[in-house]
Formats: sequence, C-alpha cells, structure tokens
Amino acid sequence: MAKVDQLPGKDVIDTLAGVLDFYHWKGIPVVRKWPSGQERTPHLEEDRAAEKFAYVNQMASTLPQNIIDAYKFLADGTAFTWKDYMNNLYISGTTLSEGL
Repeated sequence: MAKVDQLPGKDVIDTLAGVLDFYHWKGIPVVRKWPSGQERTPHLEEDRAAEKFAYVNQMASTLPQNIIDAYKFLADGTAFTWKDYMNNLYISGTTLSEGL
C-alpha cells in the first residue's frame, strides 16, 4: 500500500481496475496492487458448513411467523438480526427453545 496525494479521477481508476486498487484508508488516499483471490479447494468441514448455511437460509423463507417472531425476540436489543440467531442456533445444533 502506498499513500498518494489524492485519488485520481474515475476514468483513471476504471482504466486501472484489475491492476491497481485506489481507496481511502483511515481517511488517507492510498493505492495498492489489485488483490488476487487465490483459488483453493475448501476443507471438508468448510463444505459441510457452507451446505448447512445455504440450507438454513433457504428454509428461512418458509418459517411460520411465530418462529420468526421468536428469533426476533432473541435479536431485540442486540447487534444481531433474527437471521443471525437462526443461523447460529441451527449450525450449532441448538434448538430455539434452548436459545430462549
């Protein structure tokens, strides 16, 4: 990462997309080499967790309103959403009644 006096114009940023990444870091204009995501094969546990996460999020739209309300009750007054609670309880294997 290198500090720059100011960010270049949008046309320059767009031209260099994929090569250089311009942004503000703690209010300082900076540039860095474009990040490269290196492909890797996920571990078996990661695959299983992803499958559970996908399933519970697809299932969320089919939940009865009283169950959604219970999750909303858990989330009320916290930084979490009802879906955060639903995901956490499902993936950890905890039932809703145990989470209350």
